[in-house]
Amino acid sequence: MKNYICVLISFICIAIFSACTAPKYIYTPASANLLLLEKKNDLKAAVNFVQAGTVLGFTRSTKDSRGIDVQGAYAITDKAGLKINAYTKQEKSGGVVFYQNDPAEMKTYKKQGIEISGGIYNFSGKQAKAQFQLFAGAGTGKFSLNERRLNGYLYENFYHNMNYFKTYVQPALSIKSSPHYHVTLGTSLSLIKYYNVRTNYTDLSDEPLGYVETKPSIFIDFVLQNEFGFKRLKGIKFQWQLGFTDLLTRFPVPGSSFENNKYDYNKAWLALGIIADIRA
Repeated sequence: MKNYICVLISFICIAIFSACTAPKYIYTPASANLLLLEKKNDLKAAVNFVQAGTVLGFTRSTKDSRGIDVQGAYAITDKAGLKINAYTKQEKSGGVVFYQNDPAEMKTYKKQGIEISGGIYNFSGKQAKAQFQLFAGAGTGKFSLNERRLNGYLYENFYHNMNYFKTYVQPALSIKSSPHYHVTLGTSLSLIKYYNVRTNYTDLSDEPLGYVETKPSIFIDFVLQNEFGFKRLKGIKFQWQLGFTDLLTRFPVPGSSFENNKYDYNKAWLALGIIADIRA
């Protein structure tokens, strides 16, 4: 009964958060790979459907925000494992002024990437009640930002594309109340270097976006994840994940009017997923 109550609470949290929408941004994190490994040769895979957004109802007329994350984990030994993440995301946001049913401006953002990590965990079999895991890894990918802006009676099109290289460390603590239910608290500290910027914006000298190549960016993520399953569904579980992101670095923009010289980025996300324990 306790597990069913926890599952009900989980869905209530999901319903509340899904009412929020995402702002315009040029960065969003992937859902954290917190798959639990319990013993040597464990092999798990997950697919997450991600809704990006902000909390407290802050929006910027976002029309669409979605993504898919694919994750895998393999236990090399009873204490060490490997993880891999691949993701693709897209967001569209429109201005608040409309002309003949079209937004005065429309921004489309896309992100694709892949990450690989290795680390340690301290589970000692399926009866263990808690696990600490620590993984570190690297990844690469690309961002693209396309803008359609109304200038008089004509639309102008702009783009800003760039690649990135990412390194990160990700500790997490999981508490398992039963073989079919557990909660995980995790954090991730990421260092991201942007490079190979291509754009047709004519002047970004007074915007943080124009300085993304000057130095690496450091992000910190905080994650709450709930994983649950049912006895009749052997080898299959479900999960939801709520995450928050903060940008720790500033950009050296002379005379910038932007708050703290920070560019826009996605500050929160919700992921719903299914997990397959391939060797259950």
